[in-house]
Amino acid sequence: MKFASEGCDIAFTDLVIDENGNVEVTNKVADGIFSGAGAIGKTYSVLTADEKVLAAIENCVKTRESGSVEFEEDGKTYMVALNLLDNGYVVLVASDITAVRKGEKMRSEFFALANANETQRSSATLSGMSGRQKGKGASRWRR
Repeated sequence: MKFASEGCDIAFTDLVIDENGNVEVTNKVADGIFSGAGAIGKTYSVLTADEKVLAAIENCVKTRESGSVEFEEDGKTYMVALNLLDNGYVVLVASDITAVRKGEKMRSEFFALANANETQRSSATLSGMSGRQKGKGASRWRR
């Protein structure tokens, strides 16, 4: 499924892992992000080589606690939510957050540049003011 949110395409992926760590269900989007095609019935370790994702899945399967992890694959950034069901199955929902991260980076760079420019303007103004106080008109303002 794809939903347009503020001009960004966000792809949602569903993948289900049973209480033993085997892949039970996958969809086409999951197959594109993970190595889901042909993974049904196999252990979750065949899904990806990303250590953070594998560790998050292992933690969820073993501790029975939900969690999330962010990872990059083929130039895209994904947020994976791992949700534990009552029957011990783990549902992975991956969202493509590439556009969100790019927007955050652009915003951060913009404000860093704006702050640098403000610092430069303040320094120039202060140095200009101190120079004026030494000039001819400075005595007029002193009383």
